[in-house]
Amino acid sequence: MCLTDKTDKRVFYFKPESFLLDEPEKQRVYRDKLMKKVTTLPNPEPIQYMGDDLHKQILEAIQDKGDPTICKKQLANFYKRRQYYF
Repeated sequence: MCLTDKTDKRVFYFKPESFLLDEPEKQRVYRDKLMKKVTTLPNPEPIQYMGDDLHKQILEAIQDKGDPTICKKQLANFYKRRQYYF
């Protein structure tokens, strides 16, 4: 018959050392910043309209060319590229 003492508080488990317990305040601040970053809504990217893109490309392409046929070719090429893009 084995008698055991109820007041005996032996510990058979040793808690492993964890790097998480080194600087708890620093880790709490980091965790709070990370949670704020993750939970905030992202800023929407500005919408780029086709007309704005056309205007920008036309200004770059024909600003020092005064020939209307060149302008027509540039417009046709722009819409052709857009058609292939879609």
